[in-house]
Amino acid sequence: MKLSSWERDVIYMDVDEAVFVDRPSDSSSDESADEMDDEEVNKKKAKRVFFIAQEVMTSERTFVDVLRLLNKDFRAAVQAASRDKGKPVIPEETLNQILMYLPQLQHLNEGLCADLCTRIDKWDQKSQISDIFVKFGPFLKLYASYIKDFQQMTQVLDDACKKYSAFAKVVKEFELSARCCNLALKHYMLKPVQRIPQYRLLLQDYLKHLPDSSPDMHDTRLALQIVSNVAHHANETIKKEERFERLFQLQERLIGGRVIVKPGRVLLKEGEVLNISHKEPQMRNLFLLNDVLLYTVTMPNNLFKLMAILPLYGMKVVKPPLEAYENEFNVITVERSFTFAIRTPGERDDWVQAIATAITENAEKKSTLKSLRSSQVKRSIYESDGSYKIGTKAPIWIPEARVTMCPICTSDFSVRSRRRHCRGCGKVVCNNCASNKAPLFYRKYQCARVCDVCYEKLYTDVTKMRDIDVHNSVYNMKDDIYGTVSECIGLTHDDLEMRFKKADTKRKVRHLPQRLKEVCANDAGSALSAYLHKRIKKNKWQRLWFVVKDKVLYAYKASEDVAALEATPLLGFEVKTMDTETYDGIDASLVFELLHHGRTMFTFHTDSTASRDRWVATIQEATKLV
Repeated sequence: MKLSSWERDVIYMDVDEAVFVDRPSDSSSDESADEMDDEEVNKKKAKRVFFIAQEVMTSERTFVDVLRLLNKDFRAAVQAASRDKGKPVIPEETLNQILMYLPQLQHLNEGLCADLCTRIDKWDQKSQISDIFVKFGPFLKLYASYIKDFQQMTQVLDDACKKYSAFAKVVKEFELSARCCNLALKHYMLKPVQRIPQYRLLLQDYLKHLPDSSPDMHDTRLALQIVSNVAHHANETIKKEERFERLFQLQERLIGGRVIVKPGRVLLKEGEVLNISHKEPQMRNLFLLNDVLLYTVTMPNNLFKLMAILPLYGMKVVKPPLEAYENEFNVITVERSFTFAIRTPGERDDWVQAIATAITENAEKKSTLKSLRSSQVKRSIYESDGSYKIGTKAPIWIPEARVTMCPICTSDFSVRSRRRHCRGCGKVVCNNCASNKAPLFYRKYQCARVCDVCYEKLYTDVTKMRDIDVHNSVYNMKDDIYGTVSECIGLTHDDLEMRFKKADTKRKVRHLPQRLKEVCANDAGSALSAYLHKRIKKNKWQRLWFVVKDKVLYAYKASEDVAALEATPLLGFEVKTMDTETYDGIDASLVFELLHHGRTMFTFHTDSTASRDRWVATIQEATKLV
């Protein structure tokens, strides 16, 4: 078989012991060997340069097909639907606003693609592509205009789909067609925004592998400068280039076709968190943008499934008051609220600071839109202490593992007494105390199961409302996961009252000594609270939640219980640490005892020496009369 010179060269570049060309003998001079090494390096570079040029051409051909899909195929689908209907499904002017710049971009890139294809076909005659980019360079500024108006075009598309139902049907059918590959139209509209950064990366790679003596060196540097200038000009509109490109990368990793990229939106922070709001903790990923917080699930191949988009406007981020939960923070929004846990308190503080700053900056941008109506809404959703009124925001669900009794009737949870989350306050209550249903503002006034306390509070609030108050509350709703605003239009005060459903259940309140109910496990005014291990008998320890308040040590089964198991006044006690290396199989540096008249009454151990020292200091202070 006879090989061409190009094929022999390729084989020679890839195989050390190639036999298809005459290789220099061992007796060749050092000068000949150096010349052969230089020649081999140049051949490898030439091969790499050709492959990059070919990649530029093939990616351009794919991009041109995207432009034809938008400007030609989609436009044809709209025109066909208009002919079938006998009238336009959308005004021509509106359609042109959606497809703004696309006819010009298609014409520009078809010419660029044709020249690139011709150059690749005749590569042996002229091994250059950068002069083509220099030729089309002045016209690439059109991309900056497209990027600047990208948000406006997508907004016009959204508004048109809402206003013209026939057009919305055309868009949906087109997105489901084989031509569109079941992807959203916005997915393709995003491609021109991404193209300039792609040009720059390809030209940078091309320049990196060009031989110093290449005739394309000068044009490549000039082309790269032209493309970079266009990108810089575009980034003046979309803020910082680095964050915008990170957002592009995130867009590519999101499953579901939801477009999150728009001019002015940037990615501020991302990271993995543990969602402990549900019955079982779940690892999730958060992406903080300057106007929304993305809540996602990690999928294979480093992809993410978008579970929720939480607007920063109206969001609140808070730290739990208890020191034991120093790794956690709460995110509260109208639609959903969460409790997240981070590895360290420092990381938690970083997240809280980043979200709080983003919320403040986003609110300042919207401050010009505030009006008397918005101030009325604030009065209607906030209590006098600044907290949200029951039912106006999705509550933070207390983890079930942190509650062992109903906070209303104090009955212990069991197989017969099931746990229920109140949709009003988020507390875990028993089935009997959460049998009532009430309409909730954040659920578009849909009925949901609430506890007895929330039911009475919500019913009292509704009885004070007038029809105008109901109308104003509906006016300030937004479409979300709970439904559309149109479902609530026309609601009256009487309609809301009729939605309350009082269950006829018999509640048995467990009688406990008052001293065990004086302090709740999550009391914010306690001197110290955390989990400790209490020695029950030899080699047996029980993990309980302990609280020190008003010189009394309270013990609870869990950190959200409302009644203590026992209450021990600390006056007269003394605290003693261990002198031995171990105690009952536990590191003695973690153990301390409570003695009364020289007799050991209680023995505890902590999880760290720092925690033990805090407990010893706090209890010693509580044992003193003054």
